[in-house]
Amino acid sequence: MNKKTYVISGIIIVGILSLYFKGGSNSLNVQMYPVPTGLPPEVATELPELLSRLEKLIEKKRPQSVQYLQEGLTGQELDDLQMKYKILLPYELREFYKWHNGSRRFSNNKYMPDNQFIPGKDFVPLEDALKNNLEIKKYKDKHQYSFLPDLTFNNSWIQIFDDGAGDGYYFDPQRSGDQGYVFDSFLETGYFRFYPSLKNLLMEFIECYEKDIFYMTTMDGMPYYDMHYEKAEIVKNKYSVEREY
Repeated sequence: MNKKTYVISGIIIVGILSLYFKGGSNSLNVQMYPVPTGLPPEVATELPELLSRLEKLIEKKRPQSVQYLQEGLTGQELDDLQMKYKILLPYELREFYKWHNGSRRFSNNKYMPDNQFIPGKDFVPLEDALKNNLEIKKYKDKHQYSFLPDLTFNNSWIQIFDDGAGDGYYFDPQRSGDQGYVFDSFLETGYFRFYPSLKNLLMEFIECYEKDIFYMTTMDGMPYYDMHYEKAEIVKNKYSVEREY
Protein backbone atom coordinates (compact mmCIF):
# COMPACT_ATOMS: atom_id res chain seq x y z
CA MET A 1 0.00 0.00 0.00
CA ASN A 2 1.57 3.30 -1.12
CA LYS A 3 1.45 6.71 0.52
CA LYS A 4 -1.37 7.92 -1.77
CA THR A 5 -3.54 4.95 -0.79
CA TYR A 6 -2.96 5.64 2.91
CA VAL A 7 -3.92 9.28 2.45
CA ILE A 8 -7.14 8.43 0.53
CA SER A 9 -8.07 5.74 3.08
CA GLY A 10 -7.44 8.19 5.91
CA ILE A 11 -9.68 10.81 4.31
CA ILE A 12 -12.50 8.24 3.89
CA ILE A 13 -12.19 7.10 7.52
CA VAL A 14 -12.16 10.68 8.81
CA GLY A 15 -15.24 11.47 6.72
CA ILE A 16 -17.09 8.42 8.04
CA LEU A 17 -16.24 9.19 11.65
CA SER A 18 -17.24 12.83 11.17
CA LEU A 19 -20.68 11.80 9.92
CA TYR A 20 -20.98 9.29 12.74
CA PHE A 21 -20.25 11.76 15.53
CA LYS A 22 -22.71 14.23 14.02
CA GLY A 23 -25.67 11.87 13.85
CA GLY A 24 -24.81 8.37 15.06
CA SER A 25 -24.92 5.06 13.20
CA ASN A 26 -28.44 5.47 11.81
CA SER A 27 -27.63 8.82 10.27
CA LEU A 28 -24.37 7.49 8.89
CA ASN A 29 -26.05 4.47 7.27
CA VAL A 30 -28.58 6.74 5.58
CA GLN A 31 -25.84 9.10 4.42
CA MET A 32 -23.74 6.29 2.95
CA TYR A 33 -26.66 4.63 1.15
CA PRO A 34 -28.98 7.39 -0.04
CA VAL A 35 -32.44 6.95 -1.56
CA PRO A 36 -32.43 8.45 -5.07
CA THR A 37 -34.81 11.06 -6.44
CA GLY A 38 -35.65 11.77 -10.05
CA LEU A 39 -35.40 8.19 -11.29
CA PRO A 40 -36.27 7.73 -14.98
CA PRO A 41 -39.26 5.55 -15.89
CA GLU A 42 -38.92 1.78 -15.87
CA VAL A 43 -38.21 0.31 -19.30
CA ALA A 44 -41.48 -1.11 -20.68
CA THR A 45 -39.97 -4.07 -22.56
CA GLU A 46 -40.37 -7.37 -20.72
CA LEU A 47 -37.31 -8.89 -19.06
CA PRO A 48 -37.14 -12.13 -21.14
CA GLU A 49 -37.11 -10.10 -24.37
CA LEU A 50 -34.30 -7.87 -23.11
CA LEU A 51 -32.24 -10.89 -22.04
CA SER A 52 -32.75 -12.46 -25.46
CA ARG A 53 -31.65 -9.25 -27.22
CA LEU A 54 -28.61 -8.94 -24.99
CA GLU A 55 -27.57 -12.54 -25.61
CA LYS A 56 -27.72 -12.06 -29.39
CA LEU A 57 -25.57 -8.93 -29.14
CA ILE A 58 -23.04 -10.72 -26.92
CA GLU A 59 -22.84 -13.57 -29.43
CA LYS A 60 -22.32 -11.10 -32.28
CA LYS A 61 -20.03 -8.50 -30.73
CA ARG A 62 -18.34 -10.24 -27.79
CA PRO A 63 -18.34 -13.91 -28.88
CA GLN A 64 -15.23 -14.84 -26.88
CA SER A 65 -17.22 -14.37 -23.65
CA VAL A 66 -20.07 -16.73 -24.59
CA GLN A 67 -18.20 -19.93 -23.68
CA TYR A 68 -17.78 -18.66 -20.10
CA LEU A 69 -21.48 -17.99 -19.48
CA GLN A 70 -22.82 -20.64 -17.14
CA GLU A 71 -26.12 -22.46 -17.55
CA GLY A 72 -29.04 -20.74 -15.89
CA LEU A 73 -30.45 -21.91 -12.58
CA THR A 74 -33.73 -23.80 -12.34
CA GLY A 75 -36.63 -22.65 -10.19
CA GLN A 76 -35.84 -25.42 -7.71
CA GLU A 77 -32.17 -24.41 -7.51
CA LEU A 78 -33.23 -20.82 -6.82
CA ASP A 79 -35.65 -22.00 -4.13
CA ASP A 80 -32.86 -24.05 -2.54
CA LEU A 81 -30.55 -21.02 -2.44
CA GLN A 82 -33.30 -18.96 -0.84
CA MET A 83 -33.65 -21.56 1.89
CA LYS A 84 -29.90 -21.94 2.37
CA TYR A 85 -29.19 -18.23 2.68
CA LYS A 86 -32.54 -17.24 4.24
CA ILE A 87 -33.33 -14.67 1.59
CA LEU A 88 -36.28 -13.89 -0.68
CA LEU A 89 -35.09 -13.31 -4.24
CA PRO A 90 -37.25 -10.83 -6.20
CA TYR A 91 -38.70 -11.78 -9.60
CA GLU A 92 -36.14 -9.80 -11.62
CA LEU A 93 -33.19 -11.38 -9.85
CA ARG A 94 -34.64 -14.88 -10.28
CA GLU A 95 -35.24 -14.34 -13.99
CA PHE A 96 -31.76 -12.92 -14.45
CA TYR A 97 -30.14 -16.01 -12.95
CA LYS A 98 -32.46 -18.34 -14.85
CA TRP A 99 -30.91 -16.76 -17.95
CA HIS A 100 -27.31 -17.48 -16.91
CA ASN A 101 -25.78 -18.22 -13.53
CA GLY A 102 -22.95 -15.76 -13.97
CA SER A 103 -19.74 -16.46 -15.84
CA ARG A 104 -16.84 -18.70 -15.00
CA ARG A 105 -14.33 -16.41 -13.35
CA PHE A 106 -10.60 -15.83 -13.59
CA SER A 107 -8.11 -15.40 -10.78
CA ASN A 108 -6.13 -12.75 -12.70
CA ASN A 109 -8.32 -9.82 -13.71
CA LYS A 110 -5.48 -7.51 -14.77
CA TYR A 111 -6.32 -7.24 -18.46
CA MET A 112 -10.10 -7.69 -18.47
CA PRO A 113 -10.25 -11.37 -19.49
CA ASP A 114 -12.47 -12.89 -22.14
CA ASN A 115 -15.19 -13.91 -19.68
CA GLN A 116 -16.38 -10.31 -19.35
CA PHE A 117 -19.19 -9.14 -21.65
CA ILE A 118 -19.36 -5.77 -19.82
CA PRO A 119 -16.02 -3.90 -19.73
CA GLY A 120 -14.28 -4.25 -16.38
CA LYS A 121 -17.06 -6.31 -14.79
CA ASP A 122 -17.34 -10.02 -13.95
CA PHE A 123 -20.86 -11.49 -14.00
CA VAL A 124 -21.05 -13.04 -10.51
CA PRO A 125 -22.64 -16.50 -10.04
CA LEU A 126 -25.55 -16.22 -7.63
CA GLU A 127 -24.26 -18.46 -4.85
CA ASP A 128 -20.91 -16.65 -4.95
CA ALA A 129 -22.78 -13.36 -4.50
CA LEU A 130 -24.90 -14.69 -1.62
CA LYS A 131 -21.89 -16.27 0.06
CA ASN A 132 -19.86 -13.06 -0.21
CA ASN A 133 -22.73 -11.08 1.28
CA LEU A 134 -22.93 -13.48 4.23
CA GLU A 135 -19.16 -13.43 4.80
CA ILE A 136 -19.09 -9.63 4.83
CA LYS A 137 -21.84 -9.51 7.47
CA LYS A 138 -20.02 -12.11 9.59
CA TYR A 139 -16.76 -10.16 9.30
CA LYS A 140 -18.43 -6.91 10.37
CA ASP A 141 -20.09 -8.63 13.34
CA LYS A 142 -16.77 -10.15 14.42
CA HIS A 143 -14.81 -6.92 14.12
CA GLN A 144 -17.40 -4.51 15.47
CA TYR A 145 -16.06 -2.34 18.28
CA SER A 146 -18.08 -0.08 20.56
CA PHE A 147 -16.18 3.04 19.56
CA LEU A 148 -16.79 2.50 15.82
CA PRO A 149 -20.04 3.10 13.90
CA ASP A 150 -22.29 0.12 13.20
CA LEU A 151 -22.27 0.12 9.40
CA THR A 152 -25.21 -1.96 8.23
CA PHE A 153 -26.18 -0.01 5.11
CA ASN A 154 -24.80 -2.65 2.71
CA ASN A 155 -25.89 -5.78 4.58
CA SER A 156 -28.57 -6.59 1.99
CA TRP A 157 -26.54 -5.85 -1.15
CA ILE A 158 -26.14 -8.70 -3.65
CA GLN A 159 -23.32 -8.06 -6.11
CA ILE A 160 -24.27 -9.11 -9.64
CA PHE A 161 -21.29 -7.55 -11.47
CA ASP A 162 -17.90 -7.24 -9.78
CA ASP A 163 -15.12 -4.85 -10.81
CA GLY A 164 -12.48 -6.97 -9.03
CA ALA A 165 -11.89 -4.36 -6.32
CA GLY A 166 -15.02 -4.65 -4.21
CA ASP A 167 -17.32 -2.38 -6.20
CA GLY A 168 -19.69 -2.90 -9.12
CA TYR A 169 -23.40 -3.40 -9.81
CA TYR A 170 -25.67 -4.55 -6.99
CA PHE A 171 -29.25 -5.65 -6.37
CA ASP A 172 -30.87 -4.88 -3.01
CA PRO A 173 -33.88 -7.16 -2.37
CA GLN A 174 -34.84 -5.05 0.67
CA ARG A 175 -35.55 -2.02 -1.51
CA SER A 176 -38.17 -1.47 -4.20
CA GLY A 177 -37.76 -0.23 -7.75
CA ASP A 178 -38.74 3.33 -6.87
CA GLN A 179 -35.93 3.29 -4.28
CA GLY A 180 -33.37 2.24 -6.88
CA TYR A 181 -32.89 -1.39 -5.92
CA VAL A 182 -30.43 -1.91 -8.77
CA PHE A 183 -27.36 0.30 -8.62
CA ASP A 184 -23.73 0.86 -9.46
CA SER A 185 -21.58 1.76 -6.45
CA PHE A 186 -18.06 3.04 -5.93
CA LEU A 187 -17.88 3.54 -2.17
CA GLU A 188 -14.40 5.06 -2.11
CA THR A 189 -15.82 8.24 -3.65
CA GLY A 190 -19.42 7.93 -2.45
CA TYR A 191 -20.63 7.38 -6.01
CA PHE A 192 -23.97 5.70 -6.78
CA ARG A 193 -25.94 5.30 -9.97
CA PHE A 194 -29.47 4.03 -9.33
CA TYR A 195 -31.82 2.17 -11.69
CA PRO A 196 -35.57 1.69 -11.13
CA SER A 197 -35.39 -1.82 -12.61
CA LEU A 198 -32.93 -4.43 -13.80
CA LYS A 199 -34.55 -3.85 -17.19
CA ASN A 200 -33.06 -0.34 -17.29
CA LEU A 201 -29.58 -1.68 -16.66
CA LEU A 202 -30.00 -4.32 -19.37
CA MET A 203 -31.31 -1.70 -21.80
CA GLU A 204 -28.21 0.37 -21.06
CA PHE A 205 -25.99 -2.60 -21.92
CA ILE A 206 -27.98 -3.27 -25.10
CA GLU A 207 -27.71 0.31 -26.30
CA CYS A 208 -23.97 0.41 -25.55
CA TYR A 209 -23.55 -2.70 -27.69
CA GLU A 210 -25.73 -1.36 -30.51
CA LYS A 211 -23.83 1.93 -30.59
CA ASP A 212 -20.40 0.24 -30.35
CA ILE A 213 -19.64 2.03 -27.10
CA PHE A 214 -18.00 -1.19 -25.84
CA TYR A 215 -14.87 -1.99 -27.85
CA MET A 216 -11.61 -3.93 -27.86
CA THR A 217 -8.25 -2.17 -27.57
CA THR A 218 -4.85 -2.96 -26.06
CA MET A 219 -3.06 -2.04 -22.84
CA ASP A 220 0.66 -2.72 -22.41
CA GLY A 221 0.44 -4.78 -25.58
CA MET A 222 -2.36 -6.98 -24.21
CA PRO A 223 -6.02 -7.16 -25.36
CA TYR A 224 -8.24 -4.92 -23.26
CA TYR A 225 -12.03 -4.57 -23.28
CA ASP A 226 -13.01 -0.93 -22.81
CA MET A 227 -15.76 1.60 -23.41
CA HIS A 228 -16.14 5.15 -24.68
CA TYR A 229 -16.94 6.70 -21.32
CA GLU A 230 -18.43 10.00 -22.49
CA LYS A 231 -20.80 8.21 -24.86
CA ALA A 232 -21.63 5.66 -22.17
CA GLU A 233 -22.51 8.47 -19.76
CA ILE A 234 -25.14 9.78 -22.17
CA VAL A 235 -26.74 6.34 -22.39
CA LYS A 236 -26.57 5.82 -18.62
CA ASN A 237 -28.39 9.10 -17.99
CA LYS A 238 -31.36 7.84 -20.02
CA TYR A 239 -31.89 4.82 -17.78
CA SER A 240 -30.57 5.79 -14.34
CA VAL A 241 -29.74 8.67 -12.04
CA GLU A 242 -26.43 9.51 -10.39
CA ARG A 243 -26.22 10.32 -6.69
CA GLU A 244 -23.35 10.85 -4.26
CA TYR A 245 -23.44 10.82 -0.46
